[in-house]
Amino acid sequence: ENSTNNIKRPYMYNLAVDKRWKRQGIARALIRECENFVRDRHKRRAEMVDFSSLNRKGESSCSNSIPKLFLKVRNNNTAAISLYKTMEYREIDPKTLSLSQEEVNIGSAELGELVIFAKDLIAEK
Repeated sequence: ENSTNNIKRPYMYNLAVDKRWKRQGIARALIRECENFVRDRHKRRAEMVDFSSLNRKGESSCSNSIPKLFLKVRNNNTAAISLYKTMEYREIDPKTLSLSQEEVNIGSAELGELVIFAKDLIAEK
């Protein structure tokens, strides 16, 4: 088994807004909250340095890394893809995460192939 597949990555799942409430900024606000949650968790992890992970200079690889938020979306969901792109999410080739397209679609019951998007969550100013 490839150990890369066991890496824990933060994914945003099942984001939906009722039709009566669409186009009011709710989805964008929910996404921002997810991003803030991941940034906060990453910051706390960096503060709880595991001394076994320090390099020779005493630096933690976690504290130097940039957190990412991942999501899967149907390739035919153009409205969602458009929103994610305006929020600086970029499509990721599953192979760069050591995933096959079959693995990306595991457990999916709906029609349409899933694609992976991700965003680097650089600390907000």
